[in-house]
Amino acid sequence: MLIFFTKTIDKKKLCMYNEFVKKINKQKVGENMEVNIENLKKLIEKNFENNKTKFAETIGISREYISKLLNGKEDKTSAKICNAIILYCESNNLNYREYIFFKSIR
Repeated sequence: MLIFFTKTIDKKKLCMYNEFVKKINKQKVGENMEVNIENLKKLIEKNFENNKTKFAETIGISREYISKLLNGKEDKTSAKICNAIILYCESNNLNYREYIFFKSIR
């Protein structure tokens, strides 16, 4: 029963995520997303007691990737990381625009 309930929650999050990404894509045609590294570091410090592993597990991204991202050794425009941060923010009533920049392409 607990396993079924957990899978149901994950499916609900996935549905919510997919709908949200569709909404963002409609609004942000022609723009790139980029992680605001400084604000992301503050989020991890405040909400995860600076535990990058816990943050990585929460958003479903590898710890190694998060570490490289925060140290400037990984692409901060990755759609995967940006979408994971947006989903986390939406799930926790945070403003994702504090952690993601949207840049226009010209």
